[in-house]
Amino acid sequence: MLKEEFREQVENLLSSVSVHANGDGPNLCEAVYNASTNILFWIEYLKKSELTGCCDGFLDGLRSSIVETAGCLSLGLVRPAIFSIRGQIDIILAWIYFKDHPVEWSNLQEKGENYMLKSGIVKYLEEFYIGYTTRFAALLSVKTRTEKDPYGVLSAHVHSQSQYVVPTYTSLDTLVMDVAACEECVAFQAEATEWINDVLLSCVGSKWASLPSEIVTAAQVRLGSKSSKVFF
Repeated sequence: MLKEEFREQVENLLSSVSVHANGDGPNLCEAVYNASTNILFWIEYLKKSELTGCCDGFLDGLRSSIVETAGCLSLGLVRPAIFSIRGQIDIILAWIYFKDHPVEWSNLQEKGENYMLKSGIVKYLEEFYIGYTTRFAALLSVKTRTEKDPYGVLSAHVHSQSQYVVPTYTSLDTLVMDVAACEECVAFQAEATEWINDVLLSCVGSKWASLPSEIVTAAQVRLGSKSSKVFF
């Protein structure tokens, strides 16, 4: 392919991005924000009350990943947005684990080895966080998300694990997907947000009196009055 042909493709891509961004871009950004609100409440609380001085930057990274998701979808770039949403789950789990493991964190920073996988961190939470398993089960029983664990679906896209999620782009401008595909991705954000919320609430539910009222109220609505008393 000649340079001029690439130039034409790039121009077509820019045109497609411009049309999408100027049309549906702002609405999609707002939709991502609304789908991420609970995470933002959590970040504010955690930065005020739960920092240990170890790997604190993960929380800023979590917020940045939400910005990244909104930015990608405002341009119609769905696959990068999916990577960002999955990254939010990885980031919060890494923060939960490494904030209390400074030796392991220092080793990871120095050698780039022994990074904890999601499965390992979840097992750690179930074994060492008192009440975690009970709380998470209670929240899972009243989930509003469609997936028990959205990480699996997101990972299928990231790793192209089936013909349904393999990229099918034919030219640069086809990277820009239609609003329906972008809205499906916003739904992924909502699924990830609820899962992250449930993990965090299962970890620190005993501190409910100090948690943001928005988080507690939303949990109480889902659980109902009887289950709320047991949960909190």
